Amino acid sequence: MDLFRKIVFLILVSFVAADAFAQKKPSPKNKKDSPKTTRTQQRAKIEILQANVAKFDTAYSEAHRLIGNVIFKHENMLMFCDSARFYEKESRIKAYGHIHVQQGDTLNVYADSLDYNGNTKLAKLRGHIRMVEKDLVMTCDSVDFDAKKSIGVYKGGATITSAKNKNTLTSQTGYYHSKTKDFYFKDNVVLKNADSELRTDTLRYNVGNETAYFIAATKITTKDTGEITTTLGWFDTRKDQSAFYNRSLLKKKEKTITADTILYDQRKGIGNLYGKAWMYDTTDKVGLFGNYAFYNEKKEEVLITRNAYMVRKFTKDTFYLKADTIFSVRDTNDLTTVKAYNHVKFYKGDLLGKADSLIYSDHDSLIKFFRDPALWQDKNQLTGDFMQARIIDNKINQITIINNSFIISKADTAGFNQVKGRNIYAYFKDEEITKIKVEGNGQTLYYIGEEGKAYSAINRADCSDLIMYTNNGKIKRITFVYQPEATAYPINKYPANEKLLKNFKWLEDQKPSEMDFKPVIDFLTNEQ
Repeated sequence: MDLFRKIVFLILVSFVAADAFAQKKPSPKNKKDSPKTTRTQQRAKIEILQANVAKFDTAYSEAHRLIGNVIFKHENMLMFCDSARFYEKESRIKAYGHIHVQQGDTLNVYADSLDYNGNTKLAKLRGHIRMVEKDLVMTCDSVDFDAKKSIGVYKGGATITSAKNKNTLTSQTGYYHSKTKDFYFKDNVVLKNADSELRTDTLRYNVGNETAYFIAATKITTKDTGEITTTLGWFDTRKDQSAFYNRSLLKKKEKTITADTILYDQRKGIGNLYGKAWMYDTTDKVGLFGNYAFYNEKKEEVLITRNAYMVRKFTKDTFYLKADTIFSVRDTNDLTTVKAYNHVKFYKGDLLGKADSLIYSDHDSLIKFFRDPALWQDKNQLTGDFMQARIIDNKINQITIINNSFIISKADTAGFNQVKGRNIYAYFKDEEITKIKVEGNGQTLYYIGEEGKAYSAINRADCSDLIMYTNNGKIKRITFVYQPEATAYPINKYPANEKLLKNFKWLEDQKPSEMDFKPVIDFLTNEQ
């Protein structure tokens, strides 16, 4: 973006060169001097320094006809040409052939012809125009400058290059409004260098605040920052700060970012996203979504809040996580830790859950649930004081429940199958519980019956440690590690007030549903 400053400087000084013949009125030292200033003193005189042939031609409104090696001087500017007509009374010059305007030590302007009218303050350069300022070169066929309106324009296409930085800008038209200090590049605008490319239809640059404004469909591609697509935004070249609106899109290597508004500080590597903020990593297949996001590119930290969601895509289905706030950080070993705070809910196929907070880390592949966690897997409800799930090959391999552990499943309308203990370990195969291990204060209550028939009995067992094997959500076998106290009762003989183990909680009304994740599901459906 630093090229903007260089390009605008080149064009500005070239317009000044085109207007340099203007006989400018010097500022008086004080107001008393102003009325006494004569017409001659008010105007800087155009001088004819050289011509091989000079004659006065009345056929051309009393013009001075100058031929061969013509040189004009005005203030610190020299103008060379093959021939010219100088209308002294009109302060007008029409110059032809090998035009060369030289201003100061660094600016040179070349053209086929120059027409300057001091009365109308219009300057026109035509044909094979080349403006050179140090390493910058601008080529075009038409440049006009209206000193009265303070507007300069080039048409018919222009190319601006920097030999030093190997930058090139092309556009069909360029306008400069000196009063507002705005420069407009229009029609097929392309800004290129070795590391980046910008393409748009209209680009505005303000000289005063050195800020570029994107006011049409714009695409910026760079090696460092990837790709930016926007229709409205700005970039402050002094501070390296930018803003993008109207759901702009940023892509960088494996990451995609979009939001209603994106504010980015390039030096600090910090961004703020507002309105349906979406950040997606194509490598990990993990996305973060919310109405506000903060990210630190250098620390690889992301914070999502205001209806925060995390999405992780698997081969067969998708994992959705919802919380008040989600924080993600990636360390130097490229391992990610995700923390979710307050009103956590998640959903993946037939596995659902809720907790007050959650932490996942690539270091140990564990999801840890804190404060009143509950999981629902198929027909099973799992609760406890603390819970963690181990993920292997993107599948849950084991769930550990610590203190006040409970696994409950509904036995049709008859009642509830229940497993209770101090700690419970549930083992999975193909995302189904196949084994349950209870350690300490083990208790079970489950309904017995033949396949396809109503339950006929209730089995109640108390044992310190036990192992249960299940299939399709039903208990198939129980192994008691120590001598148990177990009794089977006919279903109509079991006391009704003992059908629920102590501290039983059925939390069906707190079970997450797909509706809890509707905002992010709708977003992915409509925009991805």
